Amino acid sequence: MSYFINKATGTFRFLNKKQVGADPCYIFYHAPTRAVATAQYSDGSVTINKVEADGSLSDQQIVYTYEGKSVHPSRQTKPHLHCIIEAPNKNAFFATDLGTDKIHKIDIATAQAGTSDFTSLFKQSKSFEIAPGAGPRHLIFNKKGSHSYLISELSGMVTVFTVDAGNNLTQLQTILADTLNAGGSADIHLSPDERFLYTSTRIRGDGIVIFSVNNDGTLKRIGYHATGRQPRNFAITPDGSRMLVACQNSGIIMIFNIDIQTGLLTDTGKTIPVDRPVCIQLITNN
Repeated sequence: MSYFINKATGTFRFLNKKQVGADPCYIFYHAPTRAVATAQYSDGSVTINKVEADGSLSDQQIVYTYEGKSVHPSRQTKPHLHCIIEAPNKNAFFATDLGTDKIHKIDIATAQAGTSDFTSLFKQSKSFEIAPGAGPRHLIFNKKGSHSYLISELSGMVTVFTVDAGNNLTQLQTILADTLNAGGSADIHLSPDERFLYTSTRIRGDGIVIFSVNNDGTLKRIGYHATGRQPRNFAITPDGSRMLVACQNSGIIMIFNIDIQTGLLTDTGKTIPVDRPVCIQLITNN
């Protein structure tokens, strides 16, 4: 679905909607090509829609459907796409596939003036394999694009990659976030100054795991803070001073202070009641 946002009033106006695959769970806007990409969990697909000048969704659409499975007997019998994001240089999409233990890359061509063939801008590329049974969930990059960080839901591992000029991922480190083997790791974010990395873990030992980032991009585990039940998603304020954690099964968003020197969290005791919160996006004036 597409909406027009009135920034003066904070209200939304519906524009239109287009059908994508089964159970879309992640959406990303690619500004250079004016494209919206979605990752579908249940049918293991990626859909890319052109966006018109007025913000509505065009009829021009690309669908990539993946195949395969991995070793988990119930969670990995088929592809399950979990997130899709752009490379920092904006020349590729990366889609994590929990079901096949792969990260799929879609190359993006530079849009030329007068280009009318939207589909020619995107090309299915290589896939990067993760350890069997890992269940890759969310992937992020640092600002300069030298490293990427993956949280895997089933194994609870964070995988650190180096990234080359062609947006190829090379594994540098794996480090455990979920020490209870709960199989519920969820979200991952860097602090704005990129000195610290945070992941959330669920089902048992629900909370936020804290890592420091070394000069070479590798991680060191330095702490943990308990949260409400099922911290599915969290966001860090642009100044790096606070973290908002969406605790799905507790029905609250918890607010933490972040010590910008140590990276550690302090519970403010303040919460925002929300019915089953699963995602937080901060709106800035930029």
